Amino acid sequence: MGEHDHGYSRLAFGCPLGHLRRATRALPYHAIIAVQLVHALIQFPNMADPQKTKQPDDREATKDKGCPVEMHDGKPCGRPIYNAPPDLDETPLCLMHSRDPNKDDTAFQAEFERIVRDAGGTPADFRRFVFLSANYSTREFTSRCVFSEATFVTDADFRGTKFSKGADFSRATFAQVANFVAGHFGPDTFFIETVFNGDALFPSSWFLKVSSFSGATFAQNADFTDAQFKGPVDFATASFTLTARFVATVFGEVAYFSQAGFAGAADFADARFEKDGYLLASRFADQAQFSRVTFAHKADFSGSEFAGPADFHNASFEGMANFSTATFARDARFMEAVFKGECSFWLADIRDVADFHHATFEGPVEFRETRIAEDSARRPAPVFVLARFEKPENVAFYKTYLGRALFHNCDVSRFLFSNVRWLERLGNYNRMVFEEVVDVQDAAAAALRPEVGSRDERNYGLIAELYQQLKKNYDDRRDYWTAGDFHYGEMEMKRRASPRRNPGLRWLHRNVGLVAWYQYWSDYGENYVKPFLRLALVLALFSLIYPACGLRRALREGTKAPTVSALASVSKTSTDELSYSNFFQFIKSYPRQWEGTIYLLGHSMMAGVGAAALRRDFAAYEPASQWGRVAALVEFLLTSTLIALFLLAVRRQFRR
Repeated sequence: MGEHDHGYSRLAFGCPLGHLRRATRALPYHAIIAVQLVHALIQFPNMADPQKTKQPDDREATKDKGCPVEMHDGKPCGRPIYNAPPDLDETPLCLMHSRDPNKDDTAFQAEFERIVRDAGGTPADFRRFVFLSANYSTREFTSRCVFSEATFVTDADFRGTKFSKGADFSRATFAQVANFVAGHFGPDTFFIETVFNGDALFPSSWFLKVSSFSGATFAQNADFTDAQFKGPVDFATASFTLTARFVATVFGEVAYFSQAGFAGAADFADARFEKDGYLLASRFADQAQFSRVTFAHKADFSGSEFAGPADFHNASFEGMANFSTATFARDARFMEAVFKGECSFWLADIRDVADFHHATFEGPVEFRETRIAEDSARRPAPVFVLARFEKPENVAFYKTYLGRALFHNCDVSRFLFSNVRWLERLGNYNRMVFEEVVDVQDAAAAALRPEVGSRDERNYGLIAELYQQLKKNYDDRRDYWTAGDFHYGEMEMKRRASPRRNPGLRWLHRNVGLVAWYQYWSDYGENYVKPFLRLALVLALFSLIYPACGLRRALREGTKAPTVSALASVSKTSTDELSYSNFFQFIKSYPRQWEGTIYLLGHSMMAGVGAAALRRDFAAYEPASQWGRVAALVEFLLTSTLIALFLLAVRRQFRR
C-alpha cells in the first residue's frame, strides 16, 4: 500500500504524512478518520492484514466464504463481506474487520452489542475489530472481552468500565486517547472505578497518544509486556492485586505511577522510560523487579515503600535517581547499576541489605540522614564493594549509621563523612568497620575470605587498606580523633595477620610480638594515658624491688670507695644500707617509725628514678649488688620505652 518504517513514513506517491495532515485540516470528519486510519496502518505493521494480497478472482471466491479473519477460537469470522473500496482491505472483510473509515458505525455498534448480549459464559470475541468509535464508559461487561489485535481509530473510552471476567487487549492499537481512568461521572458527580476482575492483558499493544489507567483496579494479573506507550501514560493510584508485568515495555513520554499499589509482584525488567518516570509514594508489597530497566531522564521513587525485595540489578539511571524517603524493608539490590546523574537516598529507610556491588556513580551521591538498622548481627547494608565513584568528592554521608556498611575494594579517601556513626570496638569504644565482624560466608563479603593457604580468619590486609583510606580521609579533614581510631584498626589488622602456619607461633605473634606490646602499652600510639600509667607502675614496682636487692649510700666524686672488709664491718643498724633485711633497724634510727618507712621507700624510688635517667648523682642510694644493677638495667629499658611511647602518643594527639 505504501512505503513505511517506524520512524518516518511516506505514502507511495512520495507525499510526507505531515504534509498530508496539514492538507486535511479542512476535510469532513469521515475524511479525517480515513487519513488517521491510513497513517496508523502505514506506521504500525501489526495493524495490517496478515494474509497476502489476493488477485481479483480470489477476492470474489472469498466473498462467497465470508470473512476469513481468524477469531479467538481459531475459527474464521464468517460474517458477510462488507463492500469496502478495494484499495482499503487487501482481502474482502466483514463490516467489523474492514478498515473503511466510512463504514456504518451504527451497524457496527449494533453487532458489537449483539456479541456482548449473546456471549453468555463464552468470551465476547472482538479480535481484530476496527473501531471507528469506542464509547463504553461506566459499562459492565459480564463476559471475558477479547480485543486482541483490535484497532481503535478514535478515542477509546473505557472510563469507569467494569470487566467482570477480564479483558484481552494483546497487540491492540490505540491510535488516539486510551482512557481507562476511574473518576467522577454523571450529574451527581459519583465516583466509578475502572475494574478488571479477571486478567487484564495488554502485551505488545500500541498506545499512540495519551493513555490513562489512573485509579484503575486490576483484581487479577495485569500484563503490559512489550507494550509501546508513545504518549504520556498515567497509572497513578492504580491498584494491582496480583502480578503486574511491564517487561520490556517502552514508555515514550512521561510515565506516572504515583501512589500506585502493587500487592503482588511488579516486574519492570528490561523496560525503558524515555522521559521522566514518576513512581513516588508507590507501594510494592511483593518483589519489585527493575533489573536492566533504563531511565533516560529522571527516575523518582521518593516516598515509595518496598515491602518485598527490590531488584535494580544492572539498571541504568541516565538522569536523577531519587529514592528520598523511600523504605526498603527487604533486600535492595543495585548491583552493576549505572547512575549517570545525581543519586539521592535522603531520609531513605534501609532495614535489610542494600547492595551496590560493582555499581557506577558518575554524578553526586548523597546518603543524608539515611536510616539504617543498627543491629550489627544483621547482614551488611549498604554494600559498596568494587563500586566506582567518578566524583568521590561529591559523595556525602551525613547523619547515617555505617556500622553495617562494607567499603572494601572501594576508595573512600575523598568521601564526605559528616556526623556519621560507625561500629564501636568492644573494650575501648573505638570506631571500627563492619569488615572486621561480618560473616565472610555472606556473598557481599566474598573478597574478605582468606586467601588459599592462609590460616587467617579473614583477609586482614584488605581491611587494613580500607582503614588506611579512612585514616587519610579524616586526617585531611583534620578530624584527628576519628583518624586515630582508624589508625588503631589498621594496626590491629597488622597484629592479627600472620604468615605463620604453626598455631603456637601465630599465638606468639598476636599476643607477645612487638606489635602486640605496642597495643598493650599505648594502643598503637593513640593513648598517652596508658604509657604514663605504666611508667608510674614500673617506677613503683622497682621501688619495691631495689630494697630486696640491697641499696647502699652512693659514693660521690672524691670519696674513697670502701673496701669489702670495710663494708662487712658496717653495722646493720647503719643508715648507709637500705634493704628489707635491716628494715626495722633502719626505721628505728628515726624518731617515728612511719618516717623511717617513708624515707626507705622514698630513697628506693629516687634510686629507681636515677637508674631510669642514668643519673647516679640524682639519688642518695644506688644498687649494692649484682642483681640490683641488673634490675637497674631492666628498669632503664622499660622506662625509656614507655617514655618514648608517651611522647609519641602526646605528639600524635596534639601535633596541631
